[in-house]
Amino acid sequence: MTQRALIPVTNRGYVVGEHHHRAKLTDHDVELILALRNENVSQAKVAEKFECSRRTVRDIESGRYRSARPDGYRQKRPPRSRERERQLASRWPSRIKPAKASEFELIPQSETACAPPQAVSENAL
Repeated sequence: MTQRALIPVTNRGYVVGEHHHRAKLTDHDVELILALRNENVSQAKVAEKFECSRRTVRDIESGRYRSARPDGYRQKRPPRSRERERQLASRWPSRIKPAKASEFELIPQSETACAPPQAVSENAL
């Protein structure tokens, strides 16, 4: 059995910290931001150092961002196999990407105009 990484989660199962899919700063970066702010380094200088906005620094400091603490850990899920992707695509056809227009042969407008149907002989069938 292969070892999988443990992911921190809240009691509801939400991923927290640097493992969240939208996290841009690591947990170590957040700790450094808080340490620099405790040393009275300005928000602007901290934001410049970590290449983020002053608002992000302010929100980390106030607890608006990164305030959730892990209540437990779960194993990281393995990546989906190609077979699983095919199963999902067959269940939800809307997830299948539509073909590009360049893959179709374009027919001039004059040929697609409504024309009277041609008579087909029974021998041709």
